[in-house]
Amino acid sequence: WIAEDDVQSVERHIELIGQGSAWVAQLETEALVGFLTAERVGNSLHIWQMAVLADWQHRGIGRKLIGAALEWAAEHILSPVTLTTFCDLAWNEVFYHSCGFRRIDTNLPMSLQKILDAEEHAGLPVNQRCAMTYTP
Repeated sequence: WIAEDDVQSVERHIELIGQGSAWVAQLETEALVGFLTAERVGNSLHIWQMAVLADWQHRGIGRKLIGAALEWAAEHILSPVTLTTFCDLAWNEVFYHSCGFRRIDTNLPMSLQKILDAEEHAGLPVNQRCAMTYTP
């Protein structure tokens, strides 16, 4: 189901796995139930995508994936950790806020502005998107 997702290509997933910045959640008796992909951008880590299968949400899996990415960023001395998301969906901005991320409303770094611009070019509704940052 991860490879069939239309957000990132199979090649992009493989690239991020090769960089060591992709994590999966797999239960002992189940197939993969969640994943997170991220990438080093300069001295920071940018989270590109995270998803947990609907039947497995609200069990702490997404939080553990975020924790793994934050731990990896700390080990590699990458700060801040950033992401873009839909701001009006309860399971997006509110969830990331509960993990310690804060919305950036002013002085958006150029790297995040470029990501938001690319998302708009790809057809995402830019007025519903926001950038967030986590700084330990």
